[in-house]
Amino acid sequence: MRALFVACALLAGVLVVIAHSPSVRVIAQEKSSPPKSATQAPANIDPQKDARIRELMDVTGAKNMGQQLIEAGMEQFRSSVLDSQPDNPRAKQFVDAFVVRFQKHFDADSLNERVIPIYDKYLTAEDLQGCWTITVRLSDNACSRCCRK
Repeated sequence: MRALFVACALLAGVLVVIAHSPSVRVIAQEKSSPPKSATQAPANIDPQKDARIRELMDVTGAKNMGQQLIEAGMEQFRSSVLDSQPDNPRAKQFVDAFVVRFQKHFDADSLNERVIPIYDKYLTAEDLQGCWTITVRLSDNACSRCCRK
């Protein structure tokens, strides 16, 4: 009986504390800052090195990686939700609305802007030139092998 009384008192105390605590309200808002231009270099990167990094990302396909990741992730999310709720028409509506809203807030170019400083930090201009040369030669060899067949 004593334990029941203590448990009820603790529960009442918790409810009083929760009732008097200020509620925290979170509101999602769209970004108000203007997006950076896709060709605008981060502040402390040499413009020539930035151009070489962007060229290497374009040649290797890394430039499109952000969009590919989002498409694959959204497809996996869609199949996961629809597999868990196969007979629910609202599940399809939910997934479609979620994908549309998510794509509205996701910017693949911003991912590229975050990757460029990493290339800058770990690769010198000579490294970038070497990577670019190797990539172009490999793609040229692959194309020439395909054309010979």
